[in-house]
Amino acid sequence: MNVWAKACFELTDFSTHTVVSVVTNHMSNDANGCNIEGKAVWFGYRSHEPTILCFPLFNSMK
Repeated sequence: MNVWAKACFELTDFSTHTVVSVVTNHMSNDANGCNIEGKAVWFGYRSHEPTILCFPLFNSMK
């Protein structure tokens, strides 16, 4: 089975930064998160098979 997911930090077409997630399971589906101030973000993750959760850590940049 060809299933994968990614989360990345991107500059949008509107010159704002956001976290974008993409999940592919035969077809791809993406989602943009809220605007993020700054030019960097830390990601955290939790795994409990068969699920993996990836999320931005907003307060960890201080």
